[in-house]
Amino acid sequence: MARTLLILATSVILAGCASLMHEKVPPLSPQQIVEMTKTEESTASIITRIKQSRTVYNLTAAQFAQLSKAGVADDVLDYMQQTYFQEISHAACREAYYDLWFPGRSWYGHPWNGYPWSVYPMVIKY
Repeated sequence: MARTLLILATSVILAGCASLMHEKVPPLSPQQIVEMTKTEESTASIITRIKQSRTVYNLTAAQFAQLSKAGVADDVLDYMQQTYFQEISHAACREAYYDLWFPGRSWYGHPWNGYPWSVYPMVIKY
């Protein structure tokens, strides 16, 4: 009985660990998005594939104009631009969290330590 229970618990734990693994979807390049547009794939499916791949696009205005001339829908272009803005926002949140819990970035640079190379400016009165 105990052995059966142990085997059952082990299989449940291993099944739970296997369900946490996600398959990696390769990032989509702008050229692939143009190809998907030319094959008349819907804008919703293109945006879904971008979401699944978790691709972040840091493109210039000229590159967005080229994509628009190539026939990429405005909704897809807007979402591509939003991926970069969202990544900047998430990076700022991570940085703020890190600064909240680890101010000064190191022991010797901690503002309470008082060393001149502290990250935060120290007011020196003469």
